[in-house]
Amino acid sequence: MWYFYDDFQNVEFDKIVNEINNAFRNIFIGKEWKEIFTKQFEQEIRKTKLHKLFYDYYELYKTTDGNERRKIYSAYCKNMRIEEICLGTIKPISYSQLNENVSKKLRELFDYLYSDFTKRKLFKNNVGGLKGYYEQFYIETSININKRCPFCGIQAMASGKNSHRPDFDHYLLESKYPFVSLLRKNLMPMCDDCNKKYKKVKDISNYKKVFYPFSRNINNKLVYKNNTYKIVNNTYSEEVTSWDEIFDVENRIDLYSENLKLGWITSINETKIFGAQLSFDEALKMEIARIENNYYSSDNFIEKAYLEDLQIYV
Repeated sequence: MWYFYDDFQNVEFDKIVNEINNAFRNIFIGKEWKEIFTKQFEQEIRKTKLHKLFYDYYELYKTTDGNERRKIYSAYCKNMRIEEICLGTIKPISYSQLNENVSKKLRELFDYLYSDFTKRKLFKNNVGGLKGYYEQFYIETSININKRCPFCGIQAMASGKNSHRPDFDHYLLESKYPFVSLLRKNLMPMCDDCNKKYKKVKDISNYKKVFYPFSRNINNKLVYKNNTYKIVNNTYSEEVTSWDEIFDVENRIDLYSENLKLGWITSINETKIFGAQLSFDEALKMEIARIENNYYSSDNFIEKAYLEDLQIYV
């Protein structure tokens, strides 16, 4: 990633997710149905499909054997640990590893949570729906400063006020894994190209290591050498390889920059002309210094890599 998301709080979102997670926990420890939810939360969801989906799963869970229960609990414990899954230290448990009937009930429940429950009164009034959550994400993380998609650096990220916002990507696939469809640390804004054309249904747990989007103090560098762009980070080389395999970043930047290079050279020549006695090398250094600002909010980081390579030959 070109930049990483800042962590932030959303108390109301977390409160809802904690209620859901606590309900599963209460089922695991064998509580009666009337004890599964807090009274307030049960009143709020009673008129939604979520209440029935939970009841159907609760009834099915009571009929499962000890081995199946351990697998479900293992999925519950492992799948929400997104950072460790990114590091490759934990392998998540998929729907296909669970009993067919259990898998079906859980899939129905978690599909509903993201696709429908987020549009219901409880979620919309307290969180603002997914649109409201995206608005907060945009303002409180680095998107607000950098503007471009952190996964490709090419496409602009629409602000939360736009009529069209990018979809959240389920970094760990909700279609394959239970317990992650409404997990905040698994909901990643990315541009439509990255989400729908490149990542699509690629499973991050199939890679040795991938970048955790809420990481800190990681600086990936773009260089231009031998007429092609390369991402460099010797400390995180495995993550860089996975990132490029998933999103095809280097090739996309190569193609994107083809029609821009002439304009960059023209800009340097104009600086040289208006600077009177400036040499091309001096104008080149001035341009490199200028584009240090707003590094990921435009093509600056792509241009800088190209100009730094050009500097070698001047």
